[in-house]
Amino acid sequence: MSLKTSKVPQKWKSANLLPLPKESPLNSCNQLRPISLTDIIMRLFEKCVYKSEIEPITRNNIGPDQFAYKKGHNSTMALIKSQHQWLEWLDKNANYVRVLSFDFSKAFDSVPHDLLFEKVKKLPINPYVVNWLISFLENRIQRVMVDGMVTEYLYINRGVPQGTVLGPVLFSIMVDDIKTADPSNALVKFADDLTLGVPGNESGDTSRSEAACLQDWAEENRMPLKLEKTYEMVVRRHTSVVLPELIPSIKRKTWLKLLGVTLQDNPCNWDLHFEEMLKKASGRIYIMRVCKYYGLSIKQLDLLFDSLIMSIFTFAIELWGCAYDGKYLNQIDKFIKRAHKNGYISKRTHIKEIRDKRDKKLWNKITSTEDNALLELLPEKRNSCDNDEEHASLKISNTTIRIKLDSGAETNVLTKKDFEAAVPKRQRRSKLKTSAAKLAAFGGHNIPVIGKCYLKCQFKGATEILEFQVVETGKSLLGCTNCKSMKLITFHNVDQLRNQPINDASPQSSLNGLTSEQIFEKYFKCFDGLGRISDPCHIKINPDATPVVHPPRKLPSALRDRVQNELQEMESRGIIKKVNEPTAWVNSMVVNEKRSGKLRICIDSRDLNKSLRREHYQLPTQQDITSRLTDAKFF
Repeated sequence: MSLKTSKVPQKWKSANLLPLPKESPLNSCNQLRPISLTDIIMRLFEKCVYKSEIEPITRNNIGPDQFAYKKGHNSTMALIKSQHQWLEWLDKNANYVRVLSFDFSKAFDSVPHDLLFEKVKKLPINPYVVNWLISFLENRIQRVMVDGMVTEYLYINRGVPQGTVLGPVLFSIMVDDIKTADPSNALVKFADDLTLGVPGNESGDTSRSEAACLQDWAEENRMPLKLEKTYEMVVRRHTSVVLPELIPSIKRKTWLKLLGVTLQDNPCNWDLHFEEMLKKASGRIYIMRVCKYYGLSIKQLDLLFDSLIMSIFTFAIELWGCAYDGKYLNQIDKFIKRAHKNGYISKRTHIKEIRDKRDKKLWNKITSTEDNALLELLPEKRNSCDNDEEHASLKISNTTIRIKLDSGAETNVLTKKDFEAAVPKRQRRSKLKTSAAKLAAFGGHNIPVIGKCYLKCQFKGATEILEFQVVETGKSLLGCTNCKSMKLITFHNVDQLRNQPINDASPQSSLNGLTSEQIFEKYFKCFDGLGRISDPCHIKINPDATPVVHPPRKLPSALRDRVQNELQEMESRGIIKKVNEPTAWVNSMVVNEKRSGKLRICIDSRDLNKSLRREHYQLPTQQDITSRLTDAKFF
């Protein structure tokens, strides 16, 4: 009846406001968030209207830049999307990325009803439902309840109620038309938290126009920005990159707290976030000690530890979990170890295992739906075909199994699924033996081993009994030793090819059907000439450094002629240049003889190295490098 008449009963539009603190410590009323406690019947009815009439519309009409109040999306995904875009810009041609965090002043309470209704009417929502939504917001009354004290009801003529089902959805509709002025920039929204990323280089950036555009939207929609809480952070490729000019009325910081995670201007640095996590967890461990003292069971303590402490460590772990293990993750493992030693938890868990499970859960969430905002970040799915060079179809115990060829693996691995497919059920117990092997993946985390088995394998006439380590999940793979023994891969020594006579009518070594002569003819650039940097390399010395002149080292008489010939050869090839005048710095020459009998000419530049002005370059992590090796075949 309410939908049919497009009227919401006045009793359903009353609310008790419960002020909850947004920050700690609480110093003013501006730090409180008003949560509306409405009639339970009304909330159930809101949910029915939302599921049947509004969700199918908003799913396709609210932009992918909004991550709040959408099924299958959360704050962690919003952070991953932001950081991925920043790093992608830095990997390309951007020298820096300006990250601006905007905050509205009382965002939910400032939404003008007239402008919101205009935007709702533009959506393909049933007109009866649109009128019902208008009635839902009109003539609402609310009162404040604190510590048993109740105020009088007051009418409100703006804002959307927090604590209702439809309030957050209506707010998403209100801010959906906030877009970047330049499509090449990136805006990520999570409710009223807006994070803007703008790449920049020597020619500048468009951050000023973007900030002005957002301020214009705020004025036109009568939702003022809280400039005292609007900050900027500059993420740079190198610390030597000059910082851009400040944007008027926007403060610059070296870190930003976005959606509960502290990010720093160095993307590889998580010091502040880990310090905050450990500080918060250390404060809560006192609660565990008190609860244990008053006799809580170990099962109750486990539940309390997961709720109070592990929730801190696992929040957004998909974002920062790739940080340096030795510097960061091991600190959490030590914290958990101490908690287990003190009897606060029954079982010790490893944060890396939790991270891997959360990563897999996130992957499944992204790939399970076609409208997930992170789906576009994934590489294109490769088609699995029989001539795929990375895989081979092996006949294992009369069952054909697709197995990956891994020349970097030291053992063979078979997943539990493939093991059960290859071995009949009645033979599995006898085939599966206890294994003492400890497996580690490329990233360093441990892979639990169920057991080992010995199975007959066939490939194109080659038959062998191979040992496999059986694991729960992952991919089945064949290690380097058996890849060679089964003749699935071959290794070619370039030195042998070079030493092979070119006039050999039937050379023994060939690569992809090419003779050694054809290889050197086709890839002559790889074998001829001297590798060198194309542009001059300039090194800078500290102006206050004192030059050092090393005395010449003694050279055995038997090597003098050979060294002289080697120096002349290096000079003729442009490796070194003769100096005929005094120089401030002189490094002594060091001669080493290689196993092949050739001489290696070196210099002792330790004193010079101490006086160099070095460029500060953040070395990439293992995860940074491996992420760039996707689809690579040759190393």
